[in-house]
Amino acid sequence: MKKHTVSLLLLAACVGAPAVRPSVDLQPFMRLRADDFPGAKSLLDGLAAPDDDPTPRVGDAALLAVELHDDGAVERQLMLMQVHAVMPREQLLSFTATTTSTPTDGGEPRTERRTWNVHAIQVQLSRHAADGTFLHTSLLQLYEEPLATGWWPSSERAASARDRDMEGTLTMSMQEIASRDPTMQDLLFRIVDRPSLLSIAAHFGVKVVVAWAAPPWPPEIVDVTDSATTVRRSPLALRVNGNTAAWVDLLVAKPRGATMVCGGLFGAIARHGTDADRFVVVRLLATRRGAQRTVR
Repeated sequence: MKKHTVSLLLLAACVGAPAVRPSVDLQPFMRLRADDFPGAKSLLDGLAAPDDDPTPRVGDAALLAVELHDDGAVERQLMLMQVHAVMPREQLLSFTATTTSTPTDGGEPRTERRTWNVHAIQVQLSRHAADGTFLHTSLLQLYEEPLATGWWPSSERAASARDRDMEGTLTMSMQEIASRDPTMQDLLFRIVDRPSLLSIAAHFGVKVVVAWAAPPWPPEIVDVTDSATTVRRSPLALRVNGNTAAWVDLLVAKPRGATMVCGGLFGAIARHGTDADRFVVVRLLATRRGAQRTVR
């Protein structure tokens, strides 16, 4: 059995977001129209029925509409995520989650470490123009158990330590991709300012960090009219090289079946840190479940 170990300080990825945040406006998500993406159905059409099999299948896919707004100008793209390969069962990656808490009575901080095994999968990320014209593709390494957990725990006060650790691992995987993958970086820097050369030199590159905000309580349910799935809003901020670059609202559900490939993401709105006219809207348009259960 091959087993690799990576230690993750999940607390660093989940610190509280800065206090000053614009008011929530989900109308751009509600107004996004599938008809404005004429090439979508040629890539993927329809929503696969959810199922309770937690195993990813080669061919699982999710198609996301991406609408980029910049001072009134709108550009539309499609992003297709597909499970390309599932690693052999004996190939494990071991993650250690470390959290530190300070007792309310002022005692010594306590550190807790939890170790989990996860399995790698390869996800192909392809970008297309709104008419379906191919633009770019990347092959990403993600992890089965974090994707099956998704970002739902961020909207749950009573989420288990295991689920929060899996969500943290998924978040850190996406941070790493946003920091290094050219496909994701091209999208990222449509809505946030690219760091200066001095900042890049000081941080040894581009470092993207997700800072979670306190979730709304009771949970805010978002009415996604083309889905019977319960979808919640989960707020966060994106920090690039230490600066708040964007305010983000994820619209998330519990991953089931095909939606595991995108971690249960049904949509998102990400706004520039200071420019209200510069933002991106994401909406799930279609999903597909792989034809056969993967056998390892």
